[in-house]
Amino acid sequence: MENKSKWELLDMDCLVSIFEKVGMDDLLLSLPFVCKSWYRASLQPYCWKVLDIQHLQSMGILFTNRFVSTYRIKWFSSMGLVKLLVKLGHGSSVKVILPDEFAYEELVYISDK
Repeated sequence: MENKSKWELLDMDCLVSIFEKVGMDDLLLSLPFVCKSWYRASLQPYCWKVLDIQHLQSMGILFTNRFVSTYRIKWFSSMGLVKLLVKLGHGSSVKVILPDEFAYEELVYISDK
């Protein structure tokens, strides 16, 4: 009989500690869909203490297409993504990494929240 690890049984704090080290693309598009415990862990504010918007933008159309496909949305906007990231951070994000070109309205939204 094989002895298999059950990743879904990992302690929430352990999962969150791991998740804070992965890229935001995986945190948004992969990890929440593995199992219920990973989904719950991906919603913990500590996972979102660094919002690396520059990384997501550098992925370009690849990220946009995966995001639209994964969440089955009809229209993607950078402001919508910013609002989602800020919401996931629950006001506890401590660092925001912005791309060189970033809309003023999005910057104001982040700073207000």
